[in-house]
Amino acid sequence: PLRISRERREVSVDGQAVALTRVEFELLAALSARPGAALTRLSLVQSALDGEGDERTLDVHISRLRKKLGVAG
Repeated sequence: PLRISRERREVSVDGQAVALTRVEFELLAALSARPGAALTRLSLVQSALDGEGDERTLDVHISRLRKKLGVAG
């Protein structure tokens, strides 16, 4: 299972640490804060990318995050 420590900014999958960039961690934190909720791309750009970037940039970060977490895309 996935474990997220917001205080330590650490993530592990099945007990194995996963190295994430700041943006990847912020994306994961935003998504895990509201499980099952549909979040807009704009809200994710604003929260994880500090409003810097666009939807395509967001897509790239999400793709990388999925690979690191072992989630099929």
